[in-house]
Amino acid sequence: MAGRIPDEIIQQVLDRTNIVELIGGYLPLRQAGSRWKGLCPFHTEKTPSFMVNPERQIFHCFGCGKGGSAIAFLMEQERFSFPEAVRFLADRAGIRVPAARGGDRDAEGRLRLVEMHRLAAEQFRANLAGAEGAAARGYLEGRGLEPSTIERFQLGYALGQWDALLRHLVRAGYRPEEVERAGLAAPRRDPGGSMARSGAYDRFRDRVMIPIADASGKIIAFGGRALRPDDVKYINSPETPLYRKGLHLYGLHLAVRAIREEGWAILVEGYFDLIGLHRGGFHNAVAALGTALTAQQVEVLARYTDRAVLAFDPDRAGLQAALRGIELLLARGLAVEEAALPEGLDPDGLVAQRGRDGVAEVLARTADVVDFAWAAAGRAARRGPRASGPGAGGVDAAVQAGEAVLGVLARMGSGIRRDKYAQKLAERLGVGEASIRAELARRVAGRGAVAPGPPPAAAACGPQPSPSVEGELLQLLLRQPERIPATRAVVLPDDFSDPTLRRVFEMVCEGEALGGPALTHALVGHEDEAIRAAAGGLAMADERKFEEADRIFADFLRYFARRRADRAKLRIRQQMETADRAGDPETLAQAKAAHPGWRRAGDAP
Repeated sequence: MAGRIPDEIIQQVLDRTNIVELIGGYLPLRQAGSRWKGLCPFHTEKTPSFMVNPERQIFHCFGCGKGGSAIAFLMEQERFSFPEAVRFLADRAGIRVPAARGGDRDAEGRLRLVEMHRLAAEQFRANLAGAEGAAARGYLEGRGLEPSTIERFQLGYALGQWDALLRHLVRAGYRPEEVERAGLAAPRRDPGGSMARSGAYDRFRDRVMIPIADASGKIIAFGGRALRPDDVKYINSPETPLYRKGLHLYGLHLAVRAIREEGWAILVEGYFDLIGLHRGGFHNAVAALGTALTAQQVEVLARYTDRAVLAFDPDRAGLQAALRGIELLLARGLAVEEAALPEGLDPDGLVAQRGRDGVAEVLARTADVVDFAWAAAGRAARRGPRASGPGAGGVDAAVQAGEAVLGVLARMGSGIRRDKYAQKLAERLGVGEASIRAELARRVAGRGAVAPGPPPAAAACGPQPSPSVEGELLQLLLRQPERIPATRAVVLPDDFSDPTLRRVFEMVCEGEALGGPALTHALVGHEDEAIRAAAGGLAMADERKFEEADRIFADFLRYFARRRADRAKLRIRQQMETADRAGDPETLAQAKAAHPGWRRAGDAP
């Protein structure tokens, strides 16, 4: 096939890739014996069923069945084609992959978009350091950003020219249509206003540029902050094959380690809010991309922590966004608190005015769900100062605040946390707890469910049943393929009662020459989903399970030989019984010769 990557290059790439390190860049993994586990990135789950086997260099999810090699992970996670995934891993490992014949290297592929964004970020950084970046540097210095912070966040500057970046990328080998597809250029229409194209121009011009990276650190989009007061303050990349703003959290790749170490995350609204908190030493901060937190962003965050503190702007829009965010976080099962920022100060301003100690003081007196929703509703009703509660506004204000809190609690899953919140609300309102519970139950019933649950595929999550003897034999053969010839001499495909395992056994026997890792990769990368899922689960066996492999293998062979003999006897017995009932003495005599111990029912022993 034209442009096909040689098998030896693919195997070399897999051999040089540490799959735990690769996947660990996308989601938190923790060691479990000789394996690593985490929450599956491909379906919703609360109990980790996603496993990574560093010895076999594969992953497998016991919940949704997805699995395979590092290449398969990138194809699923990044939507790369197979050649793109191989080339991406080859670049990481410093392996040269021959150019595709015909000069077409998946010209429309995602990998080219990734590379284009990297080149764009480099150009923006070069612009910032150059003579034309003086105003942008002055803006960043005015916000108190040191060179180390600018470097950490890879901030840059887009020149004020109409097509500076476009020309740079075209010189690098990209077509104008590709630059548009990446969201870095926009189509230019003819002066008459018709839809006829007349070229393209840079989407970002005369702006401080803020790269947006995915969880693994790859730049996938940009935000551009205007320098002139009459321009739209922010322009962001449109959605592209690489970027869906509702699926990513700004700064996550820089915050992952701190979130793990601290055990919680700070959620903010804007780019510079996050940069400010990181500058102040709060490296566990991440930011929503867009006007509000999304359920998908909450799902991403839940892979890393079960506690979040919201530090949204203390204005009306910020309060509304925080309430919506709280509902989503609670529905996903996270513990949620809200940082009571001083009036008129966003997180970046708080860092600038009061420094690290001022932020720490605010974070030390966070409000829980009931306190925050109660106070937010009271401020909205009275349009008054933040400090006082709804009680000052009379019964109606208190009822309105209670309604707001109930709306939030109705989105939570049932459990002790919701019960405690309901109890606290009852105390706030001065009513019986039973009244609150009854109203809450009514609202939950009206919603049709307590909270969004996991999809059907997740039902298989959690502890898995022990594999059958058939499965255990295959686990041993995948670990020690040198035992395949001895197995073939005793075990036949028909000895497998499970049709999928029967097919896996056939492929194991056919792939004996491949060797262990290559055979495993061939199975977990099979085009048949059932084969992939079965092989992935089998390949996750702990090596300690087969410490006495010789004895276990002998037991397996005896088991299959005995089972086959028992089945043969059963077939002969069935033939004799059929011949006896049919009055067929010739067939009965032949069967008796093969099974002389047979007797008719009722015969004396």
